[in-house]
Amino acid sequence: MSSKYVVEQVDVRVHAQAISALWARCLRSLTPQAALGRLQHRYLGNPAGSGATLVLRHAEPAELAGVQCLHERRFHQGARQWRVAGFADYAVADAHRSLGPALQLMKKGIALAQAQYDWVYGLTNDKSEAVCKRSGLQRFGGVVRWTHALRSGQLLRRRLPGWLARGMAPLVDTALLLRDAARLGSARRLQWQDSHRFDAALDTVWQQRSATLLMSERSRAVLEWRFAVEVPARWTVSLARRGDGTPLGYVVWRVEDRMVLVADFFCADPARDTAVLLRGFAWHQRAQPVERLSLEFFGSPEVACGVRAAGFVPRPEHLPLYLVAGAAAVVPPPAHWYFTSFDRDGE
Repeated sequence: MSSKYVVEQVDVRVHAQAISALWARCLRSLTPQAALGRLQHRYLGNPAGSGATLVLRHAEPAELAGVQCLHERRFHQGARQWRVAGFADYAVADAHRSLGPALQLMKKGIALAQAQYDWVYGLTNDKSEAVCKRSGLQRFGGVVRWTHALRSGQLLRRRLPGWLARGMAPLVDTALLLRDAARLGSARRLQWQDSHRFDAALDTVWQQRSATLLMSERSRAVLEWRFAVEVPARWTVSLARRGDGTPLGYVVWRVEDRMVLVADFFCADPARDTAVLLRGFAWHQRAQPVERLSLEFFGSPEVACGVRAAGFVPRPEHLPLYLVAGAAAVVPPPAHWYFTSFDRDGE
């Protein structure tokens, strides 16, 4: 019964060891040391603020049964700013994973977020969607995953006999190459700089951002905090410059199983330049031994059209985005949002 549980807000610094130990037990990809590093970096080192942390305790005996973090962000739309939190690093120990305790923890998190932030959002998986719905979070939209094929080997091998896949791949790959070359246009003149370091030009792109779109902060300092901490470096930032050397935009990415996973893509005028940026990036990636590109986006229809115009195809499944606003906040409608994998925090 949920009455056996209490939920309280705690100082993450004081309870860092207990929280990281619970994460390591529940989030299988984390060791205790990695979990502690995650907490120190993502919360205590967060440029937007350390957020808030709630823990679920079982009354008899008193033990840490669960944790829910509110990951703090600054959202911007022109000169206006919002203080926002994302539900992140939610974990409940195996012995306490019934709906009652999980719901109690989530509802307390929502109440805290509504009191302290303009709004709170969360992305769900199959395991947490029921809790989100029951707790009062409202579905705000769905994040779409888009893919772009550069080569056909893996796809053909999954669908055809090996000998036939090997014979067809060169023909299909040539067709894909010609297709991308035909749509390049002005993207052909872009100059690309790949690095694990975050160039000062990223601030130029951020400072010239669109005044109409709502987005979380993408200054150089925030991008570096988010992506440059891992050793060895997993993320590459590709900076695109126009022919005159001025920065157009960037893409942050890494390779996994011959797929380029795009964590963020951004240009100062996304409605106008997204197609150019992503066409150029797809062509740039042809120098890598990769087969597909994958990215996520939610928001502006004009930006989504740019993604499509760059040759990306939407996948049928959407990742549900849930949101609840604070008492005094009016959340801009989905058509004004610019939301990518960059805005996904924690597990």
